[in-house]
Amino acid sequence: MREQALRPIRWGLGDVAVGLIPAYLGLLALLGTAFSGGGSSPPVTLSSLVIGEFFTWVFLAGVPIFATVRKGNGPIIDLGWRAEPIDAPIGFPIGVVTQVVLVPLLYAPIFWLFKSLSAHDVSNEARQLTDSFKGGGLVVLVLVVCVGAPIVEELFYRGLLMRSLERRWGAAWAVPVQAVIFGVSHAQGIQLPALILFGLVAGILAQRSGRLGPGIFAHMGFNAWTVFALLVLHWT
Repeated sequence: MREQALRPIRWGLGDVAVGLIPAYLGLLALLGTAFSGGGSSPPVTLSSLVIGEFFTWVFLAGVPIFATVRKGNGPIIDLGWRAEPIDAPIGFPIGVVTQVVLVPLLYAPIFWLFKSLSAHDVSNEARQLTDSFKGGGLVVLVLVVCVGAPIVEELFYRGLLMRSLERRWGAAWAVPVQAVIFGVSHAQGIQLPALILFGLVAGILAQRSGRLGPGIFAHMGFNAWTVFALLVLHWT
């Protein structure tokens, strides 16, 4: 049988803008809190976590799938949303090493310049999140953070976003630009350098391999180490 010819790609940065709607709303909420002088955010409940992630994932996963199916050849072909057996043993350790080695090295000069900051400040938001859940809720949190988020976010940021940037400005610009957008879209302040760093690592993995599998497993390792350190090692 003859292989079916690939359809021309018509998706791009306009679709990316639609997918980033939850990030826009999150940034607006953050700015509104800052300008109003509001205090800390209300505690996260299991229902708010599930509803919030579902709303975000509808855009981060739904837009790439819908856009590539309607205006291309689907996410597997167009975005490389697939994995090979080798991706887990390569990607997962890279994510852990990024979190354990590269992130502390990145923050060392920052802590030296800004004496009021410490590793405790960097992990504070994640600590508050893990402290909010027990039992079954903790299982849901681990599944969301260590499984769901890596799959969905890699599909959007290293899939739709990075490949749209590659088509518009070339591969050299795509990796750093998507990493900055990835970091800023999380609206997490002091965690921004670490998020940009991981975005660079995942972007390089996706670009070198031509698929999202290595970055997905690296993302799992990056997030899983944080959860493990907070819950088991009592990371400060």
